[in-house]
Amino acid sequence: MKRTLLLLFVSIHIQVFSQKVLSFRISAVAVNVKGDGFPEGSESDPVFYFKVNNNPYDSLKYENMNCLNKTGINQNVFSATYPDCILPTISFTWGGFEKDLNKKELQTATTTVNINKNLLTSSDWTNYSTFTATSTSNSISYENCTGGSTITYSLTLQYKIEGDCNVTEINDEQIAQKVIVYPNPTSDYLYITNSNNATYTLSNLQGISILEGEIKQNMLSISDIPSGIYHLRVANNHFVISKK
Repeated sequence: MKRTLLLLFVSIHIQVFSQKVLSFRISAVAVNVKGDGFPEGSESDPVFYFKVNNNPYDSLKYENMNCLNKTGINQNVFSATYPDCILPTISFTWGGFEKDLNKKELQTATTTVNINKNLLTSSDWTNYSTFTATSTSNSISYENCTGGSTITYSLTLQYKIEGDCNVTEINDEQIAQKVIVYPNPTSDYLYITNSNNATYTLSNLQGISILEGEIKQNMLSISDIPSGIYHLRVANNHFVISKK
Protein backbone atom coordinates (compact mmCIF):
# COMPACT_ATOMS: atom_id res chain seq x y z
CA MET A 1 0.00 0.00 0.00
CA LYS A 2 1.45 3.39 -1.01
CA ARG A 3 1.92 6.04 1.60
CA THR A 4 0.42 9.40 0.74
CA LEU A 5 1.69 12.83 1.76
CA LEU A 6 -0.79 15.68 1.75
CA LEU A 7 0.13 19.37 1.95
CA LEU A 8 -2.82 21.23 3.39
CA PHE A 9 -2.73 24.77 1.89
CA VAL A 10 -4.54 26.70 4.58
CA SER A 11 -2.54 29.86 3.96
CA ILE A 12 0.11 31.14 1.60
CA HIS A 13 2.56 33.77 2.78
CA ILE A 14 5.66 35.28 1.24
CA GLN A 15 8.25 37.79 2.39
CA VAL A 16 10.50 39.31 -0.26
CA PHE A 17 13.87 40.80 0.70
CA SER A 18 15.77 43.10 -1.62
CA GLN A 19 19.55 43.42 -1.57
CA LYS A 20 22.16 46.04 -0.76
CA VAL A 21 24.75 47.19 -3.31
CA LEU A 22 27.64 49.10 -1.72
CA SER A 23 30.15 51.08 -3.81
CA PHE A 24 33.17 53.28 -3.03
CA ARG A 25 35.11 55.68 -5.24
CA ILE A 26 37.89 58.26 -4.97
CA SER A 27 36.53 61.72 -5.80
CA ALA A 28 39.50 64.01 -5.03
CA VAL A 29 43.18 63.98 -4.06
CA ALA A 30 45.63 66.67 -3.01
CA VAL A 31 49.28 67.05 -1.97
CA ASN A 32 50.88 70.35 -0.91
CA VAL A 33 54.23 69.78 -2.66
CA LYS A 34 55.78 72.66 -4.60
CA GLY A 35 58.03 70.81 -7.05
CA ASP A 36 59.86 67.60 -6.26
CA GLY A 37 63.44 68.83 -6.70
CA PHE A 38 64.52 66.02 -9.09
CA PRO A 39 65.95 67.86 -11.01
CA GLU A 40 65.64 71.37 -9.62
CA GLY A 41 62.40 73.01 -10.66
CA SER A 42 60.61 69.84 -11.83
CA GLU A 43 56.97 69.34 -11.00
CA SER A 44 55.30 67.25 -8.32
CA ASP A 45 54.16 63.79 -9.52
CA PRO A 46 52.42 62.13 -6.57
CA VAL A 47 51.03 58.58 -6.48
CA PHE A 48 48.06 57.57 -4.30
CA TYR A 49 47.37 53.88 -3.58
CA PHE A 50 44.33 52.36 -1.87
CA LYS A 51 42.19 49.25 -1.43
CA VAL A 52 39.03 48.04 0.32
CA ASN A 53 39.36 44.97 2.55
CA ASN A 54 41.79 42.42 1.10
CA ASN A 55 41.29 43.35 -2.54
CA PRO A 56 44.39 44.22 -4.62
CA TYR A 57 45.74 47.75 -4.40
CA ASP A 58 44.65 50.28 -6.99
CA SER A 59 46.50 53.55 -7.60
CA LEU A 60 46.31 57.05 -9.09
CA LYS A 61 49.29 59.00 -10.41
CA TYR A 62 49.21 62.67 -11.35
CA GLU A 63 51.91 64.70 -13.07
CA ASN A 64 52.55 68.43 -12.68
CA MET A 65 50.28 68.66 -9.68
CA ASN A 66 52.12 71.48 -7.89
CA CYS A 67 49.86 72.87 -5.16
CA LEU A 68 46.71 71.86 -7.05
CA ASN A 69 43.78 69.76 -5.84
CA LYS A 70 42.41 67.17 -8.25
CA THR A 71 38.63 66.92 -8.02
CA GLY A 72 36.00 65.10 -10.05
CA ILE A 73 38.22 62.02 -10.34
CA ASN A 74 35.44 59.55 -9.52
CA GLN A 75 37.57 56.43 -9.84
CA ASN A 76 35.69 53.37 -8.63
CA VAL A 77 37.46 51.45 -5.88
CA PHE A 78 34.99 48.78 -4.79
CA SER A 79 31.48 47.48 -5.40
CA ALA A 80 29.75 44.47 -3.85
CA THR A 81 26.22 43.07 -3.57
CA TYR A 82 24.87 41.70 -0.28
CA PRO A 83 21.70 39.63 -0.89
CA ASP A 84 21.08 39.20 2.84
CA CYS A 85 21.35 42.97 3.40
CA ILE A 86 23.99 42.45 6.10
CA LEU A 87 27.18 44.44 5.51
CA PRO A 88 30.41 42.79 6.66
CA THR A 89 33.29 44.54 8.39
CA ILE A 90 34.79 46.94 5.83
CA SER A 91 38.26 48.48 5.96
CA PHE A 92 39.91 51.10 3.75
CA THR A 93 43.70 51.19 3.34
CA TRP A 94 45.59 54.01 1.63
CA GLY A 95 48.87 55.89 1.36
CA GLY A 96 50.83 58.18 -0.94
CA PHE A 97 54.33 58.92 -2.15
CA GLU A 98 56.29 61.13 -4.52
CA LYS A 99 58.09 59.01 -7.10
CA ASP A 100 60.84 60.38 -9.32
CA LEU A 101 64.04 58.97 -10.87
CA ASN A 102 63.06 55.51 -9.47
CA LYS A 103 63.06 56.83 -5.92
CA LYS A 104 60.28 57.00 -3.36
CA GLU A 105 60.46 60.23 -1.43
CA LEU A 106 57.91 61.88 0.86
CA GLN A 107 56.21 58.54 1.49
CA THR A 108 53.36 58.46 3.99
CA ALA A 109 52.67 55.55 6.28
CA THR A 110 50.12 53.05 4.97
CA THR A 111 46.96 53.66 6.99
CA THR A 112 43.97 51.37 7.50
CA VAL A 113 40.66 52.66 8.85
CA ASN A 114 37.45 50.77 9.60
CA ILE A 115 34.37 52.05 7.78
CA ASN A 116 31.49 52.97 10.09
CA LYS A 117 28.58 51.07 8.54
CA ASN A 118 26.05 53.21 10.43
CA LEU A 119 27.09 56.19 8.31
CA LEU A 120 26.38 54.44 5.00
CA THR A 121 22.85 55.69 4.42
CA SER A 122 22.82 57.59 1.11
CA SER A 123 21.77 56.13 -2.24
CA ASP A 124 23.62 58.95 -4.06
CA TRP A 125 27.37 59.46 -4.18
CA THR A 126 28.24 61.07 -0.84
CA ASN A 127 31.52 62.01 0.83
CA TYR A 128 32.38 59.47 3.51
CA SER A 129 35.57 61.20 4.68
CA THR A 130 38.68 63.04 3.56
CA PHE A 131 41.76 61.28 4.90
CA THR A 132 45.03 63.15 5.46
CA ALA A 133 48.53 61.81 6.11
CA THR A 134 51.90 63.49 6.61
CA SER A 135 55.07 62.40 4.85
CA THR A 136 57.59 60.49 6.94
CA SER A 137 60.51 61.79 4.83
CA ASN A 138 62.76 64.66 5.85
CA SER A 139 64.12 65.19 2.35
CA ILE A 140 65.39 68.75 1.82
CA SER A 141 64.56 68.47 -1.90
CA TYR A 142 60.93 69.35 -1.20
CA GLU A 143 58.98 72.25 0.21
CA ASN A 144 55.30 72.78 0.64
CA CYS A 145 53.18 75.40 -1.06
CA THR A 146 53.83 78.01 1.64
CA GLY A 147 57.58 77.41 1.83
CA GLY A 148 57.47 75.07 4.82
CA SER A 149 58.76 71.52 5.19
CA THR A 150 55.58 69.66 6.26
CA ILE A 151 54.21 67.70 3.30
CA THR A 152 50.68 66.28 3.49
CA TYR A 153 48.64 64.05 1.20
CA SER A 154 44.84 63.90 1.28
CA LEU A 155 42.27 61.70 -0.40
CA THR A 156 38.45 61.93 -0.43
CA LEU A 157 36.46 58.69 -0.32
CA GLN A 158 32.83 58.64 -1.47
CA TYR A 159 30.22 55.92 -1.14
CA LYS A 160 26.69 55.06 -2.18
CA ILE A 161 24.47 52.23 -0.98
CA GLU A 162 21.51 51.14 -3.07
CA GLY A 163 18.63 48.81 -2.29
CA ASP A 164 15.99 48.52 0.38
CA CYS A 165 16.02 45.73 2.92
CA ASN A 166 12.49 46.25 4.17
CA VAL A 167 10.30 43.14 4.10
CA THR A 168 7.66 43.29 1.36
CA GLU A 169 4.44 41.33 1.61
CA ILE A 170 3.11 39.84 -1.65
CA ASN A 171 -0.46 38.71 -2.17
CA ASP A 172 -1.62 35.18 -2.97
CA GLU A 173 -2.14 35.85 -6.67
CA GLN A 174 1.44 37.04 -7.12
CA ILE A 175 2.75 34.02 -5.22
CA ALA A 176 0.77 31.61 -7.37
CA GLN A 177 2.55 32.97 -10.41
CA LYS A 178 5.98 32.60 -8.77
CA VAL A 179 5.99 29.24 -6.99
CA ILE A 180 3.76 26.25 -7.67
CA VAL A 181 3.88 23.03 -5.62
CA TYR A 182 2.50 19.86 -7.23
CA PRO A 183 1.11 17.18 -7.19
CA ASN A 184 -0.86 17.38 -3.99
CA PRO A 185 -1.42 14.86 -2.54
CA THR A 186 1.60 12.80 -3.63
CA SER A 187 3.44 9.65 -2.65
CA ASP A 188 6.79 9.84 -4.46
CA TYR A 189 7.99 13.27 -5.60
CA LEU A 190 6.98 16.84 -4.90
CA TYR A 191 7.76 19.43 -7.60
CA ILE A 192 8.30 23.09 -6.67
CA THR A 193 8.74 25.61 -9.48
CA ASN A 194 11.38 28.38 -9.24
CA SER A 195 12.97 26.80 -6.16
CA ASN A 196 16.26 25.31 -7.37
CA ASN A 197 19.00 25.67 -4.69
CA ALA A 198 16.52 27.08 -2.18
CA THR A 199 16.27 25.44 1.24
CA TYR A 200 13.19 23.66 2.55
CA THR A 201 11.73 22.36 5.80
CA LEU A 202 8.89 19.83 5.95
CA SER A 203 7.17 19.76 9.35
CA ASN A 204 4.24 17.86 10.84
CA LEU A 205 1.22 19.59 12.35
CA GLN A 206 2.98 19.68 15.72
CA GLY A 207 5.73 21.84 14.18
CA ILE A 208 8.38 19.09 14.33
CA SER A 209 10.77 19.04 11.37
CA ILE A 210 10.52 15.76 9.44
CA LEU A 211 12.75 16.57 6.48
CA GLU A 212 14.95 19.53 5.53
CA GLY A 213 17.76 20.40 3.12
CA GLU A 214 18.42 22.04 -0.24
CA ILE A 215 16.10 21.66 -3.20
CA LYS A 216 17.76 20.19 -6.29
CA GLN A 217 16.25 20.34 -9.77
CA ASN A 218 13.05 21.88 -8.34
CA MET A 219 11.91 18.62 -6.74
CA LEU A 220 11.84 16.69 -3.47
CA SER A 221 11.69 12.95 -2.89
CA ILE A 222 9.17 12.17 -0.13
CA SER A 223 8.76 8.42 -0.68
CA ASP A 224 10.06 7.64 2.82
CA ILE A 225 7.76 10.07 4.60
CA PRO A 226 4.81 8.57 6.52
CA SER A 227 1.31 9.41 5.33
CA GLY A 228 -0.02 12.56 6.88
CA ILE A 229 -0.59 16.30 6.57
CA TYR A 230 2.50 18.53 6.55
CA HIS A 231 3.68 22.09 6.46
CA LEU A 232 6.26 23.07 3.80
CA ARG A 233 8.58 26.07 4.08
CA VAL A 234 10.77 27.16 1.13
CA ALA A 235 13.33 29.96 1.42
CA ASN A 236 16.18 31.59 -0.45
CA ASN A 237 17.97 34.93 -0.11
CA HIS A 238 15.04 36.80 -1.60
CA PHE A 239 11.88 35.12 -0.32
CA VAL A 240 10.34 32.84 2.27
CA ILE A 241 7.26 30.85 1.30
CA SER A 242 5.14 28.92 3.79
CA LYS A 243 2.39 26.52 2.73
CA LYS A 244 0.40 24.44 5.17
